[in-house]
Amino acid sequence: MITPLTWDSAFFGLSLARVTSSTLAPASAGEVVALARAQHVACLSLLLSGKDFSSIAAAQEAGFHLVDVRTTLERPAAQTLPTAPALRVRRQVEADVPALEDIAGEAHLNTRFGRDGRFPRDRVAELYRTWIRKECAGSADEVLVVEAEGTPLGYVTCQAGAGGAGKIGLIAVRNGERKRGAGTALLRAALEWLAARGVQEVSVVTQGHDVAAMRLYERTGFVTTSVELWFHLWLI
Repeated sequence: MITPLTWDSAFFGLSLARVTSSTLAPASAGEVVALARAQHVACLSLLLSGKDFSSIAAAQEAGFHLVDVRTTLERPAAQTLPTAPALRVRRQVEADVPALEDIAGEAHLNTRFGRDGRFPRDRVAELYRTWIRKECAGSADEVLVVEAEGTPLGYVTCQAGAGGAGKIGLIAVRNGERKRGAGTALLRAALEWLAARGVQEVSVVTQGHDVAAMRLYERTGFVTTSVELWFHLWLI
């Protein structure tokens, strides 16, 4: 019914777990919550389809609250690429990591942990600083950096999966630099990189409430394929 989130728990210093099912019936919601309480879970997370109104109602009745709208978008890798401004995009090098960590620490605070309000903002920032550091150390197949005058403005991480499927992972642009076309330049470079490695379909996940991100992906040929809702239930 629930599975512990070991890494997340160690990072935040809280007992975190997730409901394993993608649906929630009124009859089972109480059992799930009781099991989480018995295991001394501090925060229980649940991901539901945005179309599953029955499960959404059951979750709300059980005390879960909405924290994020998880939107998945896709597009063919080799489809016409977006026109990008004259900004240099290159492979990440080790010297970039401190600057990329700083960008990550400020750019991803609108995700479910940041929007929850119960997770300390400094720890949420450190979560994404750690994430991009791991991506640069080899978790991602490639990390691309957009720069101006030698200063990194943003990054995108790429994963070339099996069977012609690829993913764009983290993407972020430094605050104050988001109207220069850096996001478009990163997406174009990522799509070129993925297509060159045989990827046919590219997916990306973003927050449905992030209008700027949604517009960026739609401008570059992505279309929404699914909408899911993240819920949290605090038991302490």
